[in-house]
Amino acid sequence: MARDDRYMYRGGSVDWTVVAGARIDKEVQDKIRELQEKYPRQFTVQEVSREQLRQALTVAKHLEKRKAREAKEQARLERARDERARREVRATENETRKKDIARVVSENVRAIEQARAEGKVFAARELSEAHRSAIRSMRKVRRYEKVQGRETVASLGLTGEQARVMEDMLTQGRERQRAKVVRGIEAIGRESRDREAAERTAMREAERLARQREVDARRRELVRQGVIRADLANVLDVIDKAQARVGDQMAPGLENIRQLRGGRERT
Repeated sequence: MARDDRYMYRGGSVDWTVVAGARIDKEVQDKIRELQEKYPRQFTVQEVSREQLRQALTVAKHLEKRKAREAKEQARLERARDERARREVRATENETRKKDIARVVSENVRAIEQARAEGKVFAARELSEAHRSAIRSMRKVRRYEKVQGRETVASLGLTGEQARVMEDMLTQGRERQRAKVVRGIEAIGRESRDREAAERTAMREAERLARQREVDARRRELVRQGVIRADLANVLDVIDKAQARVGDQMAPGLENIRQLRGGRERT
């Protein structure tokens, strides 16, 4: 009541309700009379019967329950709205991703065909990165579509074998629609693997030639020093080239050269 006093002092109004016949402490009765005299227009006291109180409490509970139901329904509507917004965002992202995949695949396939026609080649790293990127994006598309397919089937009320058959049909339909893109991804992958293999072969050949040049240089030095005869060096050179022609990837190293002096093996 002291708080009510301060509130009305600042200009507020207070309504009190008391139950007829209910016991009220003398201090409270005195304070009520004091406030009525002090704030005759701001402080009102209404007396109700127990039945009126019961009805009022019943109405209050009913109103409280209705407000709770309304709040719950409002929260549900907000969640549904947020979920629709998220679905729309995911759907837009998925459509954008599919368009990007189709564009990237088309550009790379066209570039590969043009490079072949002009006798040029791509670096394996570029093709490999494009292929991995397309594979990752396609996996995301398929995961999204799989979830969407299940939700679509569930909305139709299908379960069990019927649901599985319908999901398979939806998947097959989507795969038929993007068959050209999938073939393009596979073509980029093949070209990438071919380029990697070609680059590995070229690297091994470059290493073999470098070793061969080193052997030739050492062999010439040995001839100059008189360690081996020139005719023997020529024979070794012929053997090296013959081994390379039949597919020996490793040119003979210096450790395989027999060091001869005067036509005899030096030990």
